[in-house]
Amino acid sequence: MTSAAQTAQTLSDALAAERWLDEGGSSSRPIGQPMTGKTLFAPPPRLAPVARPASRPAYACPECGHLLLVSGLGRHRVYFELGDERSEDPVMNGVCPACGHGLPGKNPW
Repeated sequence: MTSAAQTAQTLSDALAAERWLDEGGSSSRPIGQPMTGKTLFAPPPRLAPVARPASRPAYACPECGHLLLVSGLGRHRVYFELGDERSEDPVMNGVCPACGHGLPGKNPW
């Protein structure tokens, strides 16, 4: 690039920068220096993985102590036997399978 071309490019960049500033932009570089068009940002620091609590806590029947796995909250709780790893057979009648005591969040009929 010749000296005249460099001067023209510098003036063009300066005018573009002034127009950008007039439209509300901001600049940390002095007017007259060429615009690079690239801004590099460091990636955010990676946080250490957090140990996740058990996704399905156990529920112990207050009458007999039978343990069931629980999924969901409130009236949307679903109970499963401990051996049911794939959640294929939920407790459907709202009572403890061992003693018949009502499970929380369910209305046994």
